[in-house]
Amino acid sequence: MEAETMKEMEEKVKTAREREADKHAPHLKAVKDGDKDAKPHPKIWKASELLAEDFPPAKYIVEKVLPQGATLLAGKSKIGKSWLSLGLARAVASGGIALGNLRVESPGDVLYLALEDGPRRMQNRMKHLLSLDVPGDLLPERLDISCAGWPHVITRNGKLGKGYDQIREWLDAAPAPRLVIVDVLQAAVETSGIGDLNDYGFASGCLSHFTRLADEYEISVIVVHHTNKRDATADVFDAILGSTGLIGAADQALVLTRQRGGDGGALHAAGRDLVGGDFELALNFDRGVWINKGDLEEVEQSSRFQTILEILRTNDGTADRRDIVAGAVAEGISENHVDKILYDMQKAGKIIKPSRGKYTLPDNNTHSPWGNE
Repeated sequence: MEAETMKEMEEKVKTAREREADKHAPHLKAVKDGDKDAKPHPKIWKASELLAEDFPPAKYIVEKVLPQGATLLAGKSKIGKSWLSLGLARAVASGGIALGNLRVESPGDVLYLALEDGPRRMQNRMKHLLSLDVPGDLLPERLDISCAGWPHVITRNGKLGKGYDQIREWLDAAPAPRLVIVDVLQAAVETSGIGDLNDYGFASGCLSHFTRLADEYEISVIVVHHTNKRDATADVFDAILGSTGLIGAADQALVLTRQRGGDGGALHAAGRDLVGGDFELALNFDRGVWINKGDLEEVEQSSRFQTILEILRTNDGTADRRDIVAGAVAEGISENHVDKILYDMQKAGKIIKPSRGKYTLPDNNTHSPWGNE
């Protein structure tokens, strides 16, 4: 018998491997044989293959703040979560600008489920926005709204409810679906109380349904939720009400914070696919409209700088550390932070330290009694 060629030997080895694979994974053989009902296992990648694969970049509906996927938007009651949601809905449906200066990268059809509001309240909000002469299309044709009375999206046992089927029906009928907003989670889920959402498995399962929906239709789903009533912790995401399974199952979490009665707020973001990583934005709330003011740290630093500069101006451009600390504390700045602020201002050229414990404005230095020390 003639010696086998190298190619023939490779074919035999390949065939033997396929037979062995079919023996241990009959579902894969069924797929190869044309069984339409067979469900193959997820692909197992070689590390080298995965590294070499060319994947498209993460898609954004609204630049920076709203990628494709499921987003958990949490905040205390009555601080403006629904106004923020309505603003994002209008922007995406009209293809305009969100939060005053963020570009809508993928406009399209939007479904806003205001599950705690009736039609009259939603109408009043729309009329209020119209009265402000806010830039952009306030009544975009691609924005659909439904109010209280929508069936439960998820049932008491964690299964999909009629409300979920109706969302899918809307998605199938919409020409270009981009965003679904569920406001709020507690009204969308049939529970016996908030205790159900304290269960990791139940909470994680609830958010996973929205994650899969977003993946299937390549859209963004915002699920509005609450934070607890306790004082702020070091990590704002720890304040999200319920189990950590909620944030764990979401693609992104946003926490909206705001001092009660004040105009200033912040949007804290953490997520799996955020371009540039986690971020914090400073926001301003003006009569129902949230406006992005920029990076939170930069805005806060600018505000602290302005406070110190104003203290110096009221002291003819020169003051010692004791007076600066007293003025800063009166404006709500911690005494422990004052030295760091003064150092940063010196480094940035905003102030000059002509001698120990003395600070002056740059244009005052030549006139300072300590200017020649």
